[in-house]
Amino acid sequence: MQFSIRPVDPDHDFPELAAMLDQVMTNGMTVGSLRASASIPSPINRNMVAAYEHGQIIGWSSIGRGENEIPTRAFTSTIAHPDYRRMGVGSALLCDVVDFAKSAGVNELKSRVKDSEPEWLEWAQAHGFIIERHSFRSSVTLAGFEDDSLAKRIKKLASDGITFTTLAKLGDTEADRRRYYEADSAAAIDIPGEDHVFSWAEYEAEVFKNESYRPEGAHVAMDGNRIVGVANVMLDAEHNRMENAFTGVLAEYRGRGIAQALKLMTIEYARKSGIAEILTENDSENAPMLAVNRKLGYKPWPGAYSLKAHIK
Repeated sequence: MQFSIRPVDPDHDFPELAAMLDQVMTNGMTVGSLRASASIPSPINRNMVAAYEHGQIIGWSSIGRGENEIPTRAFTSTIAHPDYRRMGVGSALLCDVVDFAKSAGVNELKSRVKDSEPEWLEWAQAHGFIIERHSFRSSVTLAGFEDDSLAKRIKKLASDGITFTTLAKLGDTEADRRRYYEADSAAAIDIPGEDHVFSWAEYEAEVFKNESYRPEGAHVAMDGNRIVGVANVMLDAEHNRMENAFTGVLAEYRGRGIAQALKLMTIEYARKSGIAEILTENDSENAPMLAVNRKLGYKPWPGAYSLKAHIK
C-alpha cells in the first residue's frame, strides 16, 4: 500500500491522532496529553505520522531523549492503526526512527509493548528489541471506596513533625513548584529501572504547564519547611479518572507511613471531585509501593514490557 511519512502537524493532526492512539494505548490518549508531550523542551522530541489516502493517519512514531539522559540513548514508540496492521506501516515508521536516531548519534533505543499483546512483542523482538523490565497499571474504583484511617494516620505523623498540604494551599508559586520538583526528583531516582530524571524545564512542561494539572491535586508531606513526600494526580476528564503521576518519599523518611497517607489523600481528592477511578503505574519490582497499593485496594491492569535494542 502507498502511504507517506511526515512530521505531526499539531494544529491539524492531534484530534485524529488522539482518537487512533486512544484505541490502543493502555491508559488511552487525549489531545491534551499530545499537546503536553509535544511541548517538552527535550534535546530530541520528534513525532511523525504515516498518512494514507486523503491524508488519513494510519500510524505514528515518536523518539525522544531527555536532557539528563545518556546522549546515545532515546525512547521510541511506533504504533500502526488497528485497521492497517501487517501492511508494513509499523516497519516503515521504525525504519524512519532508526535512520533519524543514527543521524542524531543515538545507538540504543528503548520502547514499550503491552504484555497482553503477544503479537506486538513478537514484532518488536523480530526488529531487535529484547525485554528489559516489566511494569503495570492499577486502579481504584472510587464509588463506594471507604477507608477511615486517614485522620488517624495524619494525627500520628503530626506527632512526629510531619504535616500535609497541597501546592494550592502553599500558593503554587514557581518557588513552591521548584521545591516540589526537587523532592519528586530525589525520590524518583530510586524507582527500579530509573537512572535519570527530568530537567526542570522538561518537568515544568510535562506537569505544571499541562492542562490536566491541578495544584489542589499536588499533595505534599512536609517536615518543617522541607518537602519530604509528594503525590500528584492529573485530571483525565475524557476518561473520567485521575492519574497518579508519582508518589514518592525521600529515602530518610520512608517506612513511616507517609506514602500511604499521601495515596489516601489523592484517592479522597479524586473521590470528592466526582471522578470514577484513580490510576497509577509501578515497576513490577517496586515492592514497597506495590504493597501500599494492595492495602488501598488497587486492582492491576494488563502490564507492559520495557524493551531495548542496539542500533547497528
